[in-house]
Amino acid sequence: MLDLVLQRDWVKMEKKASKILQKDRSNSFANYAMSEMNLFKAKSKKTPASQKRYLSKTLRYYKHLPNSQFSELRDSIHFFIREHALDSNLSKDINNQYRHWLLVLFTDSVPKFQVAQVKIKTIEIDSTQISDELRLKLLKTAKKLEGVPYKYAGTDPKKGLDCSGFTQYVYKSIGIEIPHNSSMQSKLSENRIPLNQLQPGDLIFFGDWNGNQPRVGHAGLIFAVNGNDITVIHCVTGGVKIEGKDSSWDRFWVNKVLFGISVDTLAHK
Repeated sequence: MLDLVLQRDWVKMEKKASKILQKDRSNSFANYAMSEMNLFKAKSKKTPASQKRYLSKTLRYYKHLPNSQFSELRDSIHFFIREHALDSNLSKDINNQYRHWLLVLFTDSVPKFQVAQVKIKTIEIDSTQISDELRLKLLKTAKKLEGVPYKYAGTDPKKGLDCSGFTQYVYKSIGIEIPHNSSMQSKLSENRIPLNQLQPGDLIFFGDWNGNQPRVGHAGLIFAVNGNDITVIHCVTGGVKIEGKDSSWDRFWVNKVLFGISVDTLAHK
C-alpha cells in the first residue's frame, strides 16, 4: 500500500484501498490513500465546484484517520481549505462551506472582513537594497512567474507550478539544483535561519513542529524585507503570489513559518 501511495499510481491505489475498506472500514492506510488521492484531484481541478466536491470526498476518508498520524496530510488539507476560505473570487455558498470546514476541523476561523475583495497593489523588486547579483537574478525570475496558475506536482510555468516546483524552477535559473519536494528542500542545510534574519531570495518553509522535528507542508521565497515588514512570493492554490502586509501572509502564513535557508549556503555547496 505504501509503495502505491509513494508512486502516486492512483488507479491501482483506489482499487486496492476500496477493496480493503469493504472488509475494514477503519483501516488507516486505506483511508489515508483515498484521502490523499481525492486531495490530489481537488488540487488538480480548475472549477471551484469540482474542487469542493473532491475536497468533500477527501474529508469523508480523512475523518477516519487518527489525529496523531498522517500529520503532513492534515497540514495539506488545512492549507488547502484556508486558501479557499480566503478566496474572495468564490461564491458566497462555496466560501461559507470552506470556512465551516476550517472551523469544525481545525478550530481555525476567517472573519468575514478577511474574505472581502481587496485591491492588491503591485509590489516591485527594490534593486537598490540588493547588491548581490545572484539574489537579484533569482528575484527577477520569481517576479516574472507572478500569476502562473497552481498545478499539483507542477514544474513547468507554461502548465502550472506547485509550491516546491516554483522554488525549484527559480533556483534552477541561477544554477542551483534543489529537489521537487518542500520537505526535502528544507533538509538541504542544517543551518536553519529564523524569519527575522532571512534576506530576499532565501527559501522559507511553513508547517508545524512535532517536538523538535519540523513538519514541512509549504515552501516559498523571501521577496522583500523592509524593517519588520516582510514580503514573500510563493505558489499557493491561487497561483504564484507576492504577499506581505494586509494579506494572507499576515493573517495565516506568518504564523506557520518554521525557518529558512540562505541562498548563499546553497550556492557554495
